[in-house]
Amino acid sequence: MNDSKPAQYCLRYADCTDELRLFEWANDPEIRVQSFSNTVIERTQHARWFANTLKDPGIMLLILEVNAIPAGMIRFEKKHNVAVLNYSLAGEFRGHGYSSQMLSRALLEVDSVWPG
Repeated sequence: MNDSKPAQYCLRYADCTDELRLFEWANDPEIRVQSFSNTVIERTQHARWFANTLKDPGIMLLILEVNAIPAGMIRFEKKHNVAVLNYSLAGEFRGHGYSSQMLSRALLEVDSVWPG
């Protein structure tokens, strides 16, 4: 990360090229400790979950890029007009305020796709 100039942010929808990256992030020990389940996620289980997630219109899975480098993910799962939030940042991007950037940008997207 280059701290000499302002970071450039991009929030985009996840696609099939993100599956391995999200699998690795999900199994980061710091992420596992904060998760509902501390169990390591198996590769085939994650691949199945990821494919289903991309197809589900009630799930919004977004990737934050900082200076064109994938830095984190944020996911909203909408059920009965309530969206459950899940997010994480790659280890090297933690502690720099990127989660607030990701959240504020993602909320704008949620409001435009799921108004009300």
